[in-house]
Amino acid sequence: MNTAYVPTPSTTWTDSIPYGITQGTTADALVSREVDEDQILWDEIEEAILSWYSSDIFDPMDRPATEILNTALDFVIDQKSAFGAPAPSNVVPSGSGQIAFEWNTGNDAVILEFTGLGVAVVTKFKGNRVVKTFTLIRNPRSRKLEIED
Repeated sequence: MNTAYVPTPSTTWTDSIPYGITQGTTADALVSREVDEDQILWDEIEEAILSWYSSDIFDPMDRPATEILNTALDFVIDQKSAFGAPAPSNVVPSGSGQIAFEWNTGNDAVILEFTGLGVAVVTKFKGNRVVKTFTLIRNPRSRKLEIED
């Protein structure tokens, strides 16, 4: 399996998540221990997902399944530990018990949809056209989402 998303500070991802975004924590910020905006957003996403475990705001058919909440939460924790990982612009329950993370950059978008325990599907859009789709599977050894061979 190839690692699909192992962010490091100031990394550009073009064939992984998110499409064409360059962000990262500067060396000065790391030295001064400043928290960047993405870290704050990842914290808010983590809190939202944790609240969904016990929330009654969802229609029973749309309520995120526990195994999907677990997988999404693991992903968020991975991204929080990788300083500089860009936060998604949207995180929403996407119906049928699934959760979608969406990154938007101009006319391009990437959607990461958690579809099962340790499984996510990545769809890249350029304008209104799908340009790439692939599946990520959680590697039991590394505990990271990796491209399915």
